[in-house]
Amino acid sequence: MNTEIEKYLTEFEGIDVEGESFIAEVIKEVDFSFPQDYVDFLSEFNGGEGPIGENSYLILWSANDLLPNNTGYDFESFAPGYFVIGQDAADTAYAIKKSDGMIYEFGFLANLETDPVKFCGSTFAEFIKYLYDA
Repeated sequence: MNTEIEKYLTEFEGIDVEGESFIAEVIKEVDFSFPQDYVDFLSEFNGGEGPIGENSYLILWSANDLLPNNTGYDFESFAPGYFVIGQDAADTAYAIKKSDGMIYEFGFLANLETDPVKFCGSTFAEFIKYLYDA
């Protein structure tokens, strides 16, 4: 894995990888491109959770939860154009913006027409560093 990412995930607990073929299926099903370093992360850890830095906690959904969670929570109705990949330990969602592949955060119940969306990184590595430094 990217050593830039690895140094920030020292306490992060990954999920057992269920095979790269499943990750490839998820990639095939979405209508945008995942950042390559996020795909690499999924291939190695397949999601997981844990503290990042002194003030952040991150839950990244496994590849097999990505599609069902995005559909089940109906993110497209209140966060059109975003694909949620995880959350913090409270009410913040982390999502990839489909149009540019960058990662943002917003409240799970946010109205994205009126509530702020915060930029977290143009790559998965930048996103992890952003959380670590928060």
